Amino acid sequence: MATPNNHGDREAEQGCKRRPTSGNQHGVKQKLMAAYLGWDLERAPALAISPNFVAAVQGRQTVQERSLVRAPYPNFKVVVLNDEVNTFEHVVDCLVRYIPAMQPDQAWELAHRIDQEGVAIVWSGPQEQAELYHQQLGAEGLTMAPLEAA
Repeated sequence: MATPNNHGDREAEQGCKRRPTSGNQHGVKQKLMAAYLGWDLERAPALAISPNFVAAVQGRQTVQERSLVRAPYPNFKVVVLNDEVNTFEHVVDCLVRYIPAMQPDQAWELAHRIDQEGVAIVWSGPQEQAELYHQQLGAEGLTMAPLEAA
């Protein structure tokens, strides 16, 4: 039968079988839980925290710290080389068709740079996209330099 003091919970009926925790250990757990949930500890109610949750939160913080150390993915350059086969119009058409946000004026400038200097970087960015644009331009017959990190 439930009494006003134990409210009928099983723990009170069977007797407390948990190990007592020191006040300091409980405070650390409270702070960890509150920080994880973004709570203001002064305004948060007393928290009942399981040891499994604490271990999971600590493991999650470790993973987050490691992920901050990772370096960003390198960018790759898509480079078109001069040849005696492709016309200015064909080069401009391919650049406008396959390179995102490429305007015809930009494409004409790049085509002239390819003709005068023998080479031009037409796009730079993540490796997977660079590989796609390199393959598409090469399939259209443009002479491509191998991909290299920017």
